[in-house]
Amino acid sequence: MPACIYCSATNYTEEHPLPAGLGEFEGYLSLNDRVCLKCNGEFGLLDEQLCRSGPEALFRKLLEIEGRGTHTKVNPFMRGSAHGGALQMLGTNQTTGQTVLLELLNGSEARELRCVQLVADDDSVHVIRITDGMTPEQFRSVFDSFGITHFKSGIAYASTEELAWVESLLGTLKSDNKLPWSANPGPITYGPSVVKFEVTSRYFRAIAKIGFHYFLTKMPQFRGDEPCFADIRRFLKTDACPVDECRRFIGYAPCHLERQLRAGAELNCWGHFLTAQSNYVQLAARVELFAGPGKRPLSYIVRLGQNPSRLDFNEAYGDFFEYFPKEQRTTFDGRVSPLAAITSAPGVYIPLLSSGLRFALR
Repeated sequence: MPACIYCSATNYTEEHPLPAGLGEFEGYLSLNDRVCLKCNGEFGLLDEQLCRSGPEALFRKLLEIEGRGTHTKVNPFMRGSAHGGALQMLGTNQTTGQTVLLELLNGSEARELRCVQLVADDDSVHVIRITDGMTPEQFRSVFDSFGITHFKSGIAYASTEELAWVESLLGTLKSDNKLPWSANPGPITYGPSVVKFEVTSRYFRAIAKIGFHYFLTKMPQFRGDEPCFADIRRFLKTDACPVDECRRFIGYAPCHLERQLRAGAELNCWGHFLTAQSNYVQLAARVELFAGPGKRPLSYIVRLGQNPSRLDFNEAYGDFFEYFPKEQRTTFDGRVSPLAAITSAPGVYIPLLSSGLRFALR
């Protein structure tokens, strides 16, 4: 029996090129008999950071994509995952004029993040995010980790029903002059807003893993353990990889797949574009996550390796992972819509790493 393409194990498990945290899609083709249980578990950390700390975490909240029911629910505005940071969404309260931290609740509904912001004597700002079920001991432990002995001002944010609990947490801090709580009249408009993300090389390795494993589902002539893929396999398995190393394998497309695929027409739904591409010189994939109405996300190019074939033949395949509207999601969050395949005769070059490809939806 052939071994795992990353190690010598043979206890295969089902691998989802597109992380399950982005939803379940009707017609989705998983990667089988290639990745063992241990390696798949290690790749789960990559998926975690992408789904909970990257830009994808924001769109999961906006579109209310839950992922698998067996996965632990994490509020990405409260904490990050797999060494990635929590999302920082800053918006201006149009009533008070203050810039505050925000979180998304249901779709586009926002509220001020439940937290305490402290200003130290050196004017540095420290934020204690008040996570669900936080105890006074845990709250104080976070404060102590800042390494400050005194703060000159602070402000806490909480909903009315949370006041007693938050008061018990604030009791662990000494305050010389405590002001009463003030309530904002609603509804409140926040904006403009800025969202900050903090990711490591795991995020970009997650993008590369999506591209590589999707490529293997569309190009059956490759198993994934060929020498031409040695570098990309090593990249995916190196957890201490510096971020600068990611540039060797991942770049950005100068155009957007939805424009290529729809000849400039606007999308009327949300989804993800994945393509697998091969020419005489190289093997590559494109990954474009959360394309939607009026949305132009980055189109990542994943450079997989040199094409070992000496046949002058070009081919490209792709799928659009389309989300159903929220009210239509039952067993599946969406469906896979195949894109028309492109092949060309010898001597006709299809540029993979430029804007030359064009697909048409069937």
